[in-house]
Amino acid sequence: MLEQELKRIWEQLRAEKSSRDTFLEEVHIRGIRGISDLRVPFSYPVTVIAGANACGKSTVLFSLACGYKKYTPAMLFPNFRSEHSNLEDISDRTELSYSYLHEGRRLRMGWKRGTESTKSMKWGRNFFGEKGKKQPERFVYLRTLANLKNPSEVQSILQIGRSRLDSKEIDAALLALAHRILPFRYNVLQILTSKTGNDILFARREEEQHCAYSEFHMSAGERAILRLSKDISLQENALVLIDEIEAGLHPYTQQQLMLELQRLSLRKKLQIIVTTHSLAVLNTVPPEGRIILERTENNVVRCPNYWDIIQKAFYGVSNDKLSVLCEDSVSEGLIRGIFDNLNIESDLQHRDIDISRDTGKDEFPLHAKAIAQFRLIDNFIFVLDGDARDTEVKIREAVKPSGQIPTILFLPTNQAPEQWIWNIIGKYSDEYSELFKIKDLGREIRRSDQLFESATDKPGNIAKNKFFNFCDGFLKRDMTDVCRIVGRKESREMRGDMLELVNSLKETVNRWRTANR
Repeated sequence: MLEQELKRIWEQLRAEKSSRDTFLEEVHIRGIRGISDLRVPFSYPVTVIAGANACGKSTVLFSLACGYKKYTPAMLFPNFRSEHSNLEDISDRTELSYSYLHEGRRLRMGWKRGTESTKSMKWGRNFFGEKGKKQPERFVYLRTLANLKNPSEVQSILQIGRSRLDSKEIDAALLALAHRILPFRYNVLQILTSKTGNDILFARREEEQHCAYSEFHMSAGERAILRLSKDISLQENALVLIDEIEAGLHPYTQQQLMLELQRLSLRKKLQIIVTTHSLAVLNTVPPEGRIILERTENNVVRCPNYWDIIQKAFYGVSNDKLSVLCEDSVSEGLIRGIFDNLNIESDLQHRDIDISRDTGKDEFPLHAKAIAQFRLIDNFIFVLDGDARDTEVKIREAVKPSGQIPTILFLPTNQAPEQWIWNIIGKYSDEYSELFKIKDLGREIRRSDQLFESATDKPGNIAKNKFFNFCDGFLKRDMTDVCRIVGRKESREMRGDMLELVNSLKETVNRWRTANR
């Protein structure tokens, strides 16, 4: 049920994202904390940043906080210098730059700090040559693990019990959020505030009549949920940054919290970015909402999206599936259609095959190199588009040092897959008219060919636009679903260029099953 609800909220947030006029789209970090050059884009309203210790997760989070008025880099990245010794922080030229959508307009802004040799150690803002620009304003909530961690902080809060306190009932929105996440309900939930500005939570539970307690007697997870709910449940259009969100929480509670945060993002137009070491948290957002960082010898790199097998290996989760990586949603649709037939023919279970996609051929050598590090190449199939055959050599070179041999297959012909599908539908238009339950499909194919006859773009780009218009405008169907239908039919017919791909997939599946028995 939780998985279904997460997928439902993903689709709602994806649709709602297009209507937002304020969104932090990218941060570019250079020359700070061992990060020489790192771009981190954001496309989904709730983002989870994961990776090993010291890979730069908190650095990215702190950098994001400096994108709006409230925090400055000098506050979050201070430099230490001792007046009585030669001990000091030394850094190269440091830059933080941002790309925003702010109140419907595109904006770029950056922070830059020089070195001692340049006589410019202070941070300064710049707007890349655009005059009259100002740093955008937005409520920024930054939460780290430092809250109430050491005894002196606790003692300062305890002092408020000796002064006159103002009591305030918790807002209904906070209560509703807390009740959906925590396994119990409150009869009373208050915030006690002193004149010094310190506050403390106080609760009574419904199921325990004589149980009243302050937050000093709350579990770490209960306190974290209530504090977080108190701080963000009433905010609108804010940027919420949370470091190590899973701290003190059971994996199920982590998932429930992430579901509620995405619901809150939908209702309040919040942009939420969290860091984690938890696979349970990572899997609560869709692939485009996952960012995995990896520290290399002299930098931090962002691992590609849709990298589920690497995520599982990274977190020590065994994966006994045969994983198939395609270039994009078109090739993924074709492969899923083929496996619709292979699963029945070869008695495969759905859980045996993991089909995913990436954003293009250029990332495949990087994928292959990382997969080889985990000794998982034998459990992997790379499927490249027919017009990407030159990438095969790069993949093999990337894997070669490991001594493993990758399985690389190609979609039919040397053309873009959209062009091949278009030709197939046109060639067998009568069959596909019946399949799509649409009359005169052949006439629509010819009309579209004439429409694009004078186009001057690359043949592959023309084919993609033609096919998209055909699916979206004429068939009124999702393009990936159309590709799946074509893949299913052509693999069942086993005709033409599809024959070689289907036989290669059969051979690979049988070899994998034999090795894993």
